[in-house]
Amino acid sequence: CRGTPGFMAPELLTMPAVAAVHPGNTPATDVYAMGVTLYCLYSQTDTAHRTEVPPSEEELREAFAEVAAREQAARRPRGGVDEEALVELLVRMCSEDPTARPSAARLLKALEALELSL
Repeated sequence: CRGTPGFMAPELLTMPAVAAVHPGNTPATDVYAMGVTLYCLYSQTDTAHRTEVPPSEEELREAFAEVAAREQAARRPRGGVDEEALVELLVRMCSEDPTARPSAARLLKALEALELSL
């Protein structure tokens, strides 16, 4: 499999023994990559050089606090995003366990319910 390591699901980065029997890209690996992408968009993280492992729940919460501080300093409204629900969704999307990630259909419903405006 090819891709940017910081956006690749952990199961795609597992070395030869497991990679030989792993099916490669799956809907779960796509959900993972989208979760990392959404995290980068919302936290305004530079995606061009992203090579680290996925953000932890603590890192997600810190990123949201930083965004809130920037928005408040700029006196811009936050837009009413349910941050707890968004953090929970991103944590599930970036789970190391592919079976813990939401399906594409469930992800779509969750995103629609959040009414994100990134």
